[in-house]
Amino acid sequence: MNRFTKISGRGAVALAAAGAAAAGATPAAVAATAPPSKVGTTLTVQGLGALRLGVKPAQVSALLGKPARIVGRTVNGTVIQIYRYPRYGLKVVFGGPSAAALGVDEVSVASRRYRMVDTGLRVGAALATVKKAYPQGRCASSTPGGRTVICTDNGGEGGINFVLRNGKRVSSIYVDG
Repeated sequence: MNRFTKISGRGAVALAAAGAAAAGATPAAVAATAPPSKVGTTLTVQGLGALRLGVKPAQVSALLGKPARIVGRTVNGTVIQIYRYPRYGLKVVFGGPSAAALGVDEVSVASRRYRMVDTGLRVGAALATVKKAYPQGRCASSTPGGRTVICTDNGGEGGINFVLRNGKRVSSIYVDG
């Protein structure tokens, strides 16, 4: 059975990135167009169709085309690159010890078009719906005052994560490794 738990360590870095992505979600992302059929719209713990955790940047570009925006930085010795695809309501985060060793570490969706394979949950779902899908779970606030709540299925070290703006409705869902 999945559990929601408080997140720390590497998971906390992922949470901060997810919270920032949720805050940047635009109405255009919610009304996203369908991604290529090899990617599909069904999220699993491995990713989104052929867009799986561990895939290299060139493979992602071959699947989705050129990203609208690429952001790169290094955090605690880990190279991070973020590819944004607002037309699909997708964000792909790569991580690795060097630029040559990057692989997908997170796939994030901010569109109702996508759904979880096991529960059917989508962006827009209410907190009560998330808790009903995972009855033994817990959610934790990732910002002062609880404006952003993160619910995760396994403590943040890889898995399925739900970001809820204002603690009420899912604004994005991401899977990470």
